[in-house]
Amino acid sequence: MTSGCGRSIAVLLVLCCTFALAQDSPQQILATVGDFNVTPSYVDYFIRNHFARGIMEQIIRQRVIQDEASAQGIRVSHEDVSARVEGEKSRFSSDEQFLAHVRRQSCTLKGYREQLQTEMVLDRLMNKAASVTDEEALAYFVSKQQDFGTEPELHIFDIVVASQDDALVAYRAVSDGTPFGVVARRFGVPDAPGKNGDLGWVTQTTIPVAALWEVADALEGGQMTEPFELGGKYHIVKLGSRRMGGSVRFEQAKDDIKAKLRAEKGLTREDYVTGLLAKAKVNVSWSPVAYLAKEYGQLSGLRVTLNGEPFALDPAGYVTDDGVAMVPAKPILRATGATLLWRPGPKILQVKRGNTKVDISLGEKACAIDGEFRNMKAPAVLRDGTTFIPTETVLGALAVNTDWNPTTRVLALTTVLEAAPEQ
Repeated sequence: MTSGCGRSIAVLLVLCCTFALAQDSPQQILATVGDFNVTPSYVDYFIRNHFARGIMEQIIRQRVIQDEASAQGIRVSHEDVSARVEGEKSRFSSDEQFLAHVRRQSCTLKGYREQLQTEMVLDRLMNKAASVTDEEALAYFVSKQQDFGTEPELHIFDIVVASQDDALVAYRAVSDGTPFGVVARRFGVPDAPGKNGDLGWVTQTTIPVAALWEVADALEGGQMTEPFELGGKYHIVKLGSRRMGGSVRFEQAKDDIKAKLRAEKGLTREDYVTGLLAKAKVNVSWSPVAYLAKEYGQLSGLRVTLNGEPFALDPAGYVTDDGVAMVPAKPILRATGATLLWRPGPKILQVKRGNTKVDISLGEKACAIDGEFRNMKAPAVLRDGTTFIPTETVLGALAVNTDWNPTTRVLALTTVLEAAPEQ
């Protein structure tokens, strides 16, 4: 997410205005739809029942990013954001087209800048965490230069009619000043691409009727063709305007390249922000989304998935000071199809899955796999009557893959093979 605010920020702005209006003039009419008056109280109702979660999550996400940046002394200046905005503007042929792009995302220009600033801060935090340098990004840019170009775009209008007679009438109507869209609605066939004759901005690869590209490309902006036959129907094509293609500059592509390289190093935006949320103190009391308090609280613990599905732990697992995931042995091992035998005398947990046997001794940092000792990342321990074990060595021996993500605190377990019958 390198640009655009998303619907939740726009709704957030409406929410703030709505609450202020509701206090000063609760009967104020914000909009009318037919004979229905949209009041602040109705907007409040609608937000609470449709957009509350998105608003709250966006606020919390933005806050934890900014707090982490402050703690690490990372700052994005007003000038930095302005330079980024100018870079985004350069993708469009005019300021009006750029502002239309911002509005299509349900965002004000101020909100757009705020979102860019947050994402720029996040990029700098992640660059520091994953050590993706400008030099690495530039090397990637140079090696993939052919991928950083933009195709020319045309804004094309097209009236498609079924007969030559209708085509001539439609052409005369447009020539006499009737709006193109009105004529398209009146004479156009129902299955014509676009809306009211407007195909929007298209490239040579995205245009819905390939043969129209050369026709439109030969026109000047605002120029229209006479009716012509194509595929058994008649077309009247008008060119609105054009955007010239060209190369993307490194500064425009740098953030996206770094995000890609970070993902290849195993760190995504989602992972990083989840890690920030896991260590943040988040308490949600707003009634429509009060349930989020529990969800954010769970992030600080250890979560497990088994073959792609969430697996509830009782008791919950935990993470050692050294970053090792520890899980209760009994529910995890039994879920994989293993059998367990506890020997209280020597304090050994014997585990069997198929033809493999693992002996785990409490307090020891090694286990015996079919009689051969292997080191584990942490010793098995007894806490409140429950045996906790590190998973990688034990489960790996039992044909269960483990993938521990310390950022998101998710332990993903995948059974490679079904437990074979004992011989």
